[in-house]
Amino acid sequence: MDKNQFRNDTIQILIAVVILALLPLLFRGAYQLRVLNLFLLFMLITIGFNLIFGHTNQLFLCQGALAGSSMYVSGLLALNYGIEPWLVIPLGTLLAGGLAAFFSFIAVARKLEAIFLGITTLSFQLIFQNLIVGLRDITGADIGFIPPELSLGPLTSLLGRSQAYYYLLIIILVVTLLIYRSVMNSNIGLALKMILDDEMASEIVGVNVRRVKITMAFAGAMLIGFTGALYGFFNAYVAPSLYEFTSLDIIVLIMLIFGGKATILGPIVGAGVFTILNEILRPLGPLTVLAYGVVLMILFIFFREGIIPWIKNKTKLPLI
Repeated sequence: MDKNQFRNDTIQILIAVVILALLPLLFRGAYQLRVLNLFLLFMLITIGFNLIFGHTNQLFLCQGALAGSSMYVSGLLALNYGIEPWLVIPLGTLLAGGLAAFFSFIAVARKLEAIFLGITTLSFQLIFQNLIVGLRDITGADIGFIPPELSLGPLTSLLGRSQAYYYLLIIILVVTLLIYRSVMNSNIGLALKMILDDEMASEIVGVNVRRVKITMAFAGAMLIGFTGALYGFFNAYVAPSLYEFTSLDIIVLIMLIFGGKATILGPIVGAGVFTILNEILRPLGPLTVLAYGVVLMILFIFFREGIIPWIKNKTKLPLI
């Protein structure tokens, strides 16, 4: 990566992070801070999904199951055995990564196209939802459970719980974006671009497509699982509705498609727009799913490239 590109990438990430860090100074209400936290949580999950679908075209329709399995494992272990949440969150994170790596392995071994992998993972999502309800003695079924409080140290007393969570998520986001940028500008990033352009040609020139796809599925799902656990602890109440297909998967898919697949800024923009829209549509109840279905159809038919690539093509700005 040349110095100009490095500087350009760094400046764009820095601007995005500074804007995000200043938002709690403008929106101080309890509800507003909750929405800001949801914004960052959805953003991190969308970045994880981008690693899987945006860069390797593996259509996983089980973000809710990956995030939820991580939270249920870590939350129930912390609740039932009195273990510090920070010690069990890595277990849930690894579980999510392992599940995604398994599905990715099946997909590349059986040469499943995106649509068939989507159907397979959607089936897993539905199994997860029914399993959580069926194991009511363990999970609490629809009633759910209240997890132990996630300790944030002196940040909580200094800033308050919501702001402490927000700035913790900012730190996680910064680390994620820096690693993401480094990977995309490395040989792995080059391999990912080649796979997106022509998977068969990539194999011919020596790219280990199987290993790259499984690795990206594992990494993306670990981020989804880690964030999913933080989501449950932040919410201070865990129930199946948090991780349902209609509550998470559809929204994350729309966020990524709208923002732009295989971009760094796309998940940030997509999460920002649709977190706000989700709150606006919330009073519609079940009709919210209908609205999102219409939005998803429009995006797939007329706006598949996403807002960041569209702006980049129209203005020639070097957006990442």
